[in-house]
Amino acid sequence: MTRAIALHPNHPYNYSFHLGQALFFLRRYDDAIAAFEQVLESNPSAGRARLWLAAAYAQVGRGEDAQWEMEQVLAETPDLSLERVRQTYPFTNASDLANLVDGLHKAGLSH
Repeated sequence: MTRAIALHPNHPYNYSFHLGQALFFLRRYDDAIAAFEQVLESNPSAGRARLWLAAAYAQVGRGEDAQWEMEQVLAETPDLSLERVRQTYPFTNASDLANLVDGLHKAGLSH
């Protein structure tokens, strides 16, 4: 993804989104945060980036930022829950899903 971004400076926002996901899975949360923030700079309505950003903020102890992002997500998707995330993101690696769910729980998402 970093190569694709370098080759295409005016890349679509989803390049940075997928880079952020990869970095999150690698537990490189600060780098993931930078990628998700870049997504939101180019597309402030990218709710899925806010969801992942909330989890990344929570994993680095930025609780207030995580909660604010989660509030924005829940304003758009009030029926979102941890169970829905578990069903929506069927990752092959169970620890990746557990890590995302843990971050979202810390950010304030319930059940």
